[in-house]
Amino acid sequence: MQLVAKLLSSIIIINTLFVNYSFGEENITTNSNDITPPIAYEEQIGEDVLEENIHIIEESDTSNLKSSSIMCIDSPSGIINDENIEVRGWSLNSSGVSQVKIYVDGVYFGNANIGGFRPDVNDAHPGYLGGENSGYSYTIDKNKISPGNHKIRVESIGTDGSIDTRETIIEMKKGTGLVCIDSPSGTINNEDIEVIGWSLNPSGVSQVKVYVDGIYYGDAAIGGSRPDVNAAYPGYPGGVNSGYSYAIDKSKVSPGTHTIKVESIGVDKSKYSSEVSIEMKKGTGLVCVDSPSGTINNEDIEVRGWSLNPSGVSQVKVYVDGAYHGNAATGGSRPDVNAAYPGYPGGANSGYSYIIDKNTISPGTHIIKVESIGVDGSKYLIETSILIKKPNAKIHIDTPSNSFNKKESSYMEIRGWALNASGVKSVNIYMNNKFMGSATTGGSRPDVNAAYPGYTNGENSGYQLIVPTVNLITGVYNIKVVVTGNDGSVSSIEQVCRVNNGVIVIDPGHGGKDSGAVGSGFKEKDLNIEISLATANYLVVNGYDVVMTRTSEIPSNTKLELAERSSLSNTLDASLFVSIHNDTSEGNGNGAHAIYSIKDKNGGPSKTLAQNILNSITSNTVQNIATRGAWTRTLDDGRDYYHVIREVKATSVIIECSYMNLTDIQAVNTPAKRIKMGEAIAKGIIKTIG
Repeated sequence: MQLVAKLLSSIIIINTLFVNYSFGEENITTNSNDITPPIAYEEQIGEDVLEENIHIIEESDTSNLKSSSIMCIDSPSGIINDENIEVRGWSLNSSGVSQVKIYVDGVYFGNANIGGFRPDVNDAHPGYLGGENSGYSYTIDKNKISPGNHKIRVESIGTDGSIDTRETIIEMKKGTGLVCIDSPSGTINNEDIEVIGWSLNPSGVSQVKVYVDGIYYGDAAIGGSRPDVNAAYPGYPGGVNSGYSYAIDKSKVSPGTHTIKVESIGVDKSKYSSEVSIEMKKGTGLVCVDSPSGTINNEDIEVRGWSLNPSGVSQVKVYVDGAYHGNAATGGSRPDVNAAYPGYPGGANSGYSYIIDKNTISPGTHIIKVESIGVDGSKYLIETSILIKKPNAKIHIDTPSNSFNKKESSYMEIRGWALNASGVKSVNIYMNNKFMGSATTGGSRPDVNAAYPGYTNGENSGYQLIVPTVNLITGVYNIKVVVTGNDGSVSSIEQVCRVNNGVIVIDPGHGGKDSGAVGSGFKEKDLNIEISLATANYLVVNGYDVVMTRTSEIPSNTKLELAERSSLSNTLDASLFVSIHNDTSEGNGNGAHAIYSIKDKNGGPSKTLAQNILNSITSNTVQNIATRGAWTRTLDDGRDYYHVIREVKATSVIIECSYMNLTDIQAVNTPAKRIKMGEAIAKGIIKTIG
């Protein structure tokens, strides 16, 4: 039983030394990852071994169980009634204490004195190096601590660099600070403002700041003799010399009501303040614009006049239409103004002047505003209205024309010239309202300068923008050139241009000694040329490049061979070839029809072109579509039967506008109907290529 008692007593020590172990009634296990199975006492150790282990534990040195550092703050605590703060306590460290630092509200104040005799601490916590002399002390000047709650932190640093800290909260109570403004008060009649008064603080006054309308003006002189204040409020540090004074220059205070604030700052950083309201009265300021006025004919604008302010004039600002333009030169001699309005500071030199570059002002009506600012910040202004007249801006587009062939170039050059009385600042190009880019400006154009002399930079009025054709699809474009002058004026010009993929060849069938079909009083060759001319004219007006195989009737003893027609188209690298015909008068044929290439039998460009033309004919004329509509014909070898479809490289079709019998000829039997037919064919072409 005695053995068990010793064992249980030792377990307490073992638990203290080996906190990661637990002891059960019948086994001993570790809290580690050791996976050795537990064993019973009887299997693990005998009585002799157990006695020996107990002896070892009992004889072991338990001095190593102490904490590496301990410390305590004995004082201060609670409320401190306007007294110096004595920070005292003790600190222990197994390596010895090297220093103790004192902080107030996180701010380092200083190092405490260490080595104070503390045998009581050494008795309570034996074994620490320097324990008998573990005391520390530090005095915090009450004048450095403002009223209110503060956190005092003591930081003990061991010889081995280890750190231990303790904190305590104290409340510093002090009497209130006092601030009084003796003057100024009421109305100040354009005089310097003398700010005079006194200030008391339980910690003493370190400085007095003066503010006007919330703006810091300066520090007042302090230490003025005030035995009356000291007698009325005894006990304040420096009370007998609590006076302050500060002079505010009248020229720095504008007319009107102002708030003067005096802020007294104590040695302990505590702040107390007082305010007073005053009214500054001054004479009014005056501003006059001598020039400009009325109409300005494309000249620099000279803004001249004079300005007076009771505090003196610090600057004169010039505005155009509400936008600040610049500061005028001031100090111009004006003895006439000084004689008329005596008594103003700087009146003899109250003139101002400012030049506005004509090239920065656009034509039209403008408001010139002059704002005079006094030394005291007061502002007086005047406005005048003027009319700027300038020559009209001019713009021209040289290229492209109203038609542009993508096949001829990999880019479109948009080129021309622009004039502005103030000079050209920028040229921006738009196509169908899409911004394409800013043109390069400054191109040499002596021809333009000679034709329109007097414009700024007229000799270098050229502009240019390159637009890659890969960015352009076929169709009509509205090209807009927008020119901005240096004066901000904007002018523009627009031009329509049709972008296409190449030349359209219109082929009036037959001609000369080859009259084609004859019937109902007409020769086919004559109908064909009239209809073809109407087609070509409509296309050209809408910006397309058109070439005709013939533009009139040819001599009756000649004819235009089919090979000549196809050769012309291929030489031009045309995009479309449309051969216009009218069909036989024999039989009862009725309606227009079209022949396209066998290559497009299942759909393709020539079939689409044929169908679009036929649809346009029925929509825009009295003619209908023949039963066969759009069709194709081949030779025995499978090639296209008709030469102009087979041999022409471009997309090609043959259009038969009507049969020349008495019934169907009604579709083209008058000049007006033939024009309508030609235009209908053109509209079908346009629908196909855009």
